[in-house]
Amino acid sequence: MRCGYEKPVMKCYDSHIHCFYHGSFEHAFMNFQKIEGFLGGCLLIFEEAPGDFADVRNMVPVAYHGKVTEEAINPAGIVIPAIMKNRFPEFIPYIDTRYFRPEHVQSFGDYAAVGFRGVKVLYVPEYDEILNIAGWEKSFGRSLAQSEKMISDLMARCLEFNLPVLFHADLRRYGEFVSSLLSAYPGLKMNVPHFGSSRKEMARLLERHENCYTDFSSLLPFMMEAPDAYLGFIKEFSNRVLFGSDALLSTPGVLREYMEFIDTFLEGDVRERVVIHNYLRFHGIEIKQDDK
Repeated sequence: MRCGYEKPVMKCYDSHIHCFYHGSFEHAFMNFQKIEGFLGGCLLIFEEAPGDFADVRNMVPVAYHGKVTEEAINPAGIVIPAIMKNRFPEFIPYIDTRYFRPEHVQSFGDYAAVGFRGVKVLYVPEYDEILNIAGWEKSFGRSLAQSEKMISDLMARCLEFNLPVLFHADLRRYGEFVSSLLSAYPGLKMNVPHFGSSRKEMARLLERHENCYTDFSSLLPFMMEAPDAYLGFIKEFSNRVLFGSDALLSTPGVLREYMEFIDTFLEGDVRERVVIHNYLRFHGIEIKQDDK
């Protein structure tokens, strides 16, 4: 009989962390270094954000308006060098393109050269009453057709530079457009977070497209309320579900809550795929012996 046995700490990568922080980035980074079992994740960084906070907030959910600080606006010059210097946890910098215009897509190579290794799209071409976001039509005067064209061009650039995409979209409204992108660019890896706001629509997308993934960021309360339904979905698509928390750099406790829940919610090979292996495969990173 083994005495004093302690369950090993679950290790994980988080596919969905926002680069919102107060004070110094180094201090925020250190708070994530202290999270036992956290190996790294995707860090979503605003770039090309307008200087006026009112314009910035137009494209941010109302619930997050109080969390958008000056440090969160166009911080790549500080954040990316710090990430390169401090290799653990290993953050992958994603450029958040919600403020992009067509000219930014045309000069996309500049962002890859800076060190961005992934792309975040918040697809809100029209007003989103659920998130309470103004959308591109109101904020930029861009029609739905123009938004579709710009995003299609952006996906082509992502494929050109071999960058994975975190593509936030409500599949109940824009599922066919997202499906058309996945078909047009089959070599592009795309993670549609929050289960696409619909497990039913997300399942259809996953069944159609092998290059499509998803994550459960922001869904912890729903998973706790309906564990059987969510567990069934995750098991069915366990090869393409990623761990995601939707934490901010200023809220490391959110990541801890997700880790504690998933550690007991999932088990065995399913858990290992969700918390480590799918993330590595999505980013084209070799699975090391320590990760098995």
